[in-house]
Amino acid sequence: MKELENRQIEILKILSDAKDYLPVHIIAEKLGISTKTAYRDIEKIIDNVEDIKLLKKQGKGIKIKFLNLPLNSTSQKYLTKDSVEERRVKILYYLLRNSKNYTSIDELSEMYYVGKSSIVNDLNYLESNLLSDNLILKKDRLGTRIVGDEKSIRKKIMYLVREYSFISDENEEEYYSDRIEKETLKELITKFDTKKIAIVERIIAKHERNLPYTIGDLYYINLVVHILIAIERINSENYLDDNDIPKISDKGFYREAENIAIEIENEFSINLPLNEIYYIYQYLVSTGVGNLNNDIVLEVDAEVEEITEKFLQAVSEKKGVIFSGSDNVYYLFKLHIRALLRRLKYGIIIKNPLLEKIKEEYQEQFKETQVLARKILSKDINDDEIAYLTVYTESILNLTSIKTKVILVCNSGFGTSLFLKKRIEDKLENIEVVDVVSAKDLKGYDLSNINFIVSTVKLENIKNVIYVNVTKDLTDIDVNVMLNEEDIQNINRKVYGIDNEI
Repeated sequence: MKELENRQIEILKILSDAKDYLPVHIIAEKLGISTKTAYRDIEKIIDNVEDIKLLKKQGKGIKIKFLNLPLNSTSQKYLTKDSVEERRVKILYYLLRNSKNYTSIDELSEMYYVGKSSIVNDLNYLESNLLSDNLILKKDRLGTRIVGDEKSIRKKIMYLVREYSFISDENEEEYYSDRIEKETLKELITKFDTKKIAIVERIIAKHERNLPYTIGDLYYINLVVHILIAIERINSENYLDDNDIPKISDKGFYREAENIAIEIENEFSINLPLNEIYYIYQYLVSTGVGNLNNDIVLEVDAEVEEITEKFLQAVSEKKGVIFSGSDNVYYLFKLHIRALLRRLKYGIIIKNPLLEKIKEEYQEQFKETQVLARKILSKDINDDEIAYLTVYTESILNLTSIKTKVILVCNSGFGTSLFLKKRIEDKLENIEVVDVVSAKDLKGYDLSNINFIVSTVKLENIKNVIYVNVTKDLTDIDVNVMLNEEDIQNINRKVYGIDNEI
């Protein structure tokens, strides 16, 4: 049985996509060949693909019928053929993982079911568009291989694993993780052995307990993938360049990196030199916070303190708010900045799966954060990091900014009053309704910490009152209380000092 040529594969795809009979001359026109050549190719398809049958109908053309569903391996192989982009990414992934060895054009042609000229074009494309980070394609009579420093190769493998779900289909075993989201895990187990994933997860979980915090899930996945790639590379005798290890500032993190390395060595029968341990350490100190471990406090250095203060001060001035959050809130943000600075320092890139959603829902905030981050942190900081900063600062604003405290005075009934309270807080995010009372109950109320009173009824001899219009004769059941635009504008004018006369 002969393999189908590229043109015959295209014909098979056209016929499989067709919902009805298709004239052969239409197929020929699509491919720019003669009708005679199209008929000859169709005959070869029928002869070499065992699970299809050709149906003919005079005046209408031909169609194919699959004899076995789901498709068996013969037709599946051709009908799921990669797009040009997918094939090129897969070739790059293969060459990276096999960087020690040369791979011939013939091997790649057989592997991806395309002609040699297509492979040559693919390699030229890789060289011009997809290779970076000090990587080059070396081509000679032995074949093609990727040449570059080991750190750059691993970084590129990490990027492909993170960005492309289709790059490998080696493993389809079932595996469950309580730390890795289902779809992400599904992609991960196509690239790495499930037993290795399980062992690495177990090792990390054991030593994570000794860190100041549990690792945030996104960063956790990054760490798992990094270690899996390292194991694979070391097994094929690809080691990081032997560079001097700088002075360690976070000794607790380095100790856990050493402990992780020891267990990896024992579990996988490999040797991790000092620079491999240091690489694990880089990832550990670059991870974001999941949950704090109460009994451990991580000291942050002067640089982190300074940048955190500068960043929050800039946000405060931009938004016109004063921060008054708990020490815990600031501590969490300091830890985020600490990890972010280390990611920038070590060139560790994370992917934010919510990037587009955050850019859409927080358009203005994202742009403002982008400007601040590139001014204060680094002009090269990417949008994935900026998206996390956006969410973080918005959360801090919501949790820690001083809100204008108001009391709501309403005589319409408890249910109606609560509804009006919700409307005020939904429409005016910087206002906190601290209590809802009747006009009668207002007498003797301690107003010392109250900025304004919002009232639906006339109040005598009371200062700082903002009156809103509410429909009369409402009951607790009738909750059609609405703040009209005039009410909203009135409250805003009073609260933000646009109108000084109350």
